[in-house]
Amino acid sequence: MPIVCPPKKIKLDRYPNLNERVLLYAKQENEEVFHPLHLVPPTLVGLALAIENKYKLEAKNIRNIYKRCKKGITVQMDDDMVKHYSHEDTVLLEVHQIDTETHDITLVEFNPC
Repeated sequence: MPIVCPPKKIKLDRYPNLNERVLLYAKQENEEVFHPLHLVPPTLVGLALAIENKYKLEAKNIRNIYKRCKKGITVQMDDDMVKHYSHEDTVLLEVHQIDTETHDITLVEFNPC
């Protein structure tokens, strides 16, 4: 009887390691379902590009990105803050139009209760 070996596992380099990417679930107030935001790399630039991809806002026209925590505190985000998001965190995405092209974005910690 011939010996059958399992197929060799192929490493998929298509997806970066978890420390090189973060997946956030985001939705706007008027949306019923969340959209995945793939932050590659997990930086402000990666976040702006993910928002551009899902919400059709040009990353170059995003002036500031803020985070509002459950305590109600709003802070301006930087690369270190983006890295503190946990994989599959959920946020509400608020878009504030500054002028005809420029927007500020606020990510609000989502509390389903």
